[in-house]
Amino acid sequence: MTPADRIAAIRERLAAATPGPWCAILGRTVLHVTAPLRTVVSLSLSPPRVPEREIRDEHTSRTRADASLIANAPADLAFLLAEVDRLTDVLHEIRDSVLHERGPLAEAGLDSGMINAVLGVIDSAN
Repeated sequence: MTPADRIAAIRERLAAATPGPWCAILGRTVLHVTAPLRTVVSLSLSPPRVPEREIRDEHTSRTRADASLIANAPADLAFLLAEVDRLTDVLHEIRDSVLHERGPLAEAGLDSGMINAVLGVIDSAN
């Protein structure tokens, strides 16, 4: 799977998911990740059955961190995909600029192999 294919698959999964905002609600024995008017997922929590409080507290802390990650995933993915789009646009602008300035760059002493290498790097990132 190419990076472009993977990004397209991520976009499809994000678009198909329950609209947000999502939030995490940690109960005594259950974790709920909810969206408006709907529970997205509920997980049963089984804390370690040991008497040491610090182990139980660490488990609860990790559970809260996991819940926060899950609840924020849709918004985080949307942000990251927007940043991928922005950076892709910047790369296209740079490529267009290099293509437009190819003659002057060569006249300024930048050899055509270097220009082609720059264009190759940009093209491989897309």
